[in-house]
Amino acid sequence: MGPRATLRERRTLETRQLILQAAYTVFARRGYGGAAVDEIVAEAGLSKGAFYHHFPSKEAVFQALLAARVRRCTEAMAAAIVTGSSVADNVRSVLRAGWKIVTDDPMWANIQMEFWVQATREDWARQAMSDSLRQCRQFLADAFTAAQERGTVRAQFDPEAAARLVIALSDGVVVQWQIQPDEVDPHDLIEPMAEMITSYLTCPAS
Repeated sequence: MGPRATLRERRTLETRQLILQAAYTVFARRGYGGAAVDEIVAEAGLSKGAFYHHFPSKEAVFQALLAARVRRCTEAMAAAIVTGSSVADNVRSVLRAGWKIVTDDPMWANIQMEFWVQATREDWARQAMSDSLRQCRQFLADAFTAAQERGTVRAQFDPEAAARLVIALSDGVVVQWQIQPDEVDPHDLIEPMAEMITSYLTCPAS
């Protein structure tokens, strides 16, 4: 929103953000399935009318939260890439940026896991999760393509497939961390993950 936004526009944005923050709190406390619009509006201190003015459903609120999360994640990873640094250093930096977002807000990982399950059952959840994966995958594929064009990674690999594999590796560690938090520290796995990814990106295919 620009500096010339009207008071009404600012209040609209503030109310929307209040709803999103309240919904996140309730989702974290109850789980998405256990959360109700009544509890969200009570948490926000708003009326149901205010809620439905901004969002048609609880599902739409989650979609907005998910979109904002993906945007923050891709922005953080993009900022971690330094042109001129080695492939290995950039891979480590991107992994650290991604893990920082996850570990700074562990409740989001729990909510997301619930939605991974829900996405196998409901079309709207599947679409929301698919969109988020597509955005993350596109960011990584674009970064790999740019590295290919600079000649810093090998030419004989598919950036799209590489992006899918990196996401699968990262998300798999997230799941293990959620299930075994006392045994899995994502930060301890950054170096071996970076070695695996860097080797795949730079070693000629046999």
